[in-house]
Amino acid sequence: MTSTEINQHAGSANTASASLVDSFEDNNVLQLLNNTERPFSCNSDETNSTRNQQGIEGDIASNSSNNASIASCVINLLNTVAGAGMLGLPGAYAGSGFVLGTLLLIVAASFSALGLHLLSVSASTAKARTQDNHPASFYSVATTAMPQFAIAIDAAVALKCFGVATGYFVTVADCMIDSFRYVLRNVSIGYESPAEEIEKMVFTNRQFWVTCALISVLPISFFKTLDALRFTSMLSLVLIYSLAVGIVLFAQGVFDPCESMNVNDNYLEETDQNIDSCKGETQMITNFDGTVQNLAIFVFSFTCHQNVFAITNELKKPTQKRVDRVIIIAIGGALVLYMMVAIEGYRTYGTQVKGDILLNYPQNMLVTVMRIGIAIMVILSYPLQLDPSRRCLKSLVHVLMGKMTPL
Repeated sequence: MTSTEINQHAGSANTASASLVDSFEDNNVLQLLNNTERPFSCNSDETNSTRNQQGIEGDIASNSSNNASIASCVINLLNTVAGAGMLGLPGAYAGSGFVLGTLLLIVAASFSALGLHLLSVSASTAKARTQDNHPASFYSVATTAMPQFAIAIDAAVALKCFGVATGYFVTVADCMIDSFRYVLRNVSIGYESPAEEIEKMVFTNRQFWVTCALISVLPISFFKTLDALRFTSMLSLVLIYSLAVGIVLFAQGVFDPCESMNVNDNYLEETDQNIDSCKGETQMITNFDGTVQNLAIFVFSFTCHQNVFAITNELKKPTQKRVDRVIIIAIGGALVLYMMVAIEGYRTYGTQVKGDILLNYPQNMLVTVMRIGIAIMVILSYPLQLDPSRRCLKSLVHVLMGKMTPL
């Protein structure tokens, strides 16, 4: 072999070696870049635990394919905020006055919107940190921020939502019993003791209406997404705003808020006696003690934070700007509704307003229809409280039983 051939072979070998080294280095660079996107953990148990925690609520947090529109999310969030509790706001105004009452409503709404914004940011952050982009939930956010309290937070949310949902059944029973007492009284004039006869009927039995309410909510209580509840939430909002319109009509004198009546046997009977004492005085500002006593009513009027993670998971193109738009519209709509009910209700009865303003109104067919509307509205809102409770309970079951993977 000549020296020329040897040099040629040597050159080829060097070229091949250089190509192999370049390829090796490129692979190392790519691997290094990939490793920077996935932070390295020296503790393999910690890494596995984190991955397991991320998977616990992948199925629980909903099969979120980000198909919900802004309108759908606003409707569900607004229906979570607004409810029968707004009937206590006129009484809260009686303890604080027009000025402080309105100021407290605005402050409560602002802090509620801020809390929703912060939770949505936390949801997006926790979701971005998961390898498989699992939907955010109370467990995943708590595990990211305070892992030692994750189980306690899930348990607190589950109990709170379940307690509120259970209280809805009591509201349904009270509204339907009062409504049927009025209806049955008007068709039982021929009896000597209509009150005693009415109290023996099944339609004035609390257990009967609680059972009916439970059966009614079952078909709409197990949807996988909140977006599937947008139509029932829309119907519920129609009933809520119709109730507010009724309160305004009484305040404007379209209907007589002081229709002659007296109390007999736990329901109202019309009489010829004119009662002028149904209206009290109104004040712009009351004393400090009265304002503090009613502070909780204003604060809890805007409670809806249990559903913000589902809203964030399901919203189409869930940028922070779009999520904030949902929050502002929903809280703004609730604020307008509450101010309308509180101001007009307080203006109607002043210091004589009761904790539930419907107790002030005369017992007639219009108020009876309003009560039935509240019962239906509460039934339609029940799934919005049951859904987050169910998700958190399933998460707790997975953790306590050691099943750290999605169903």
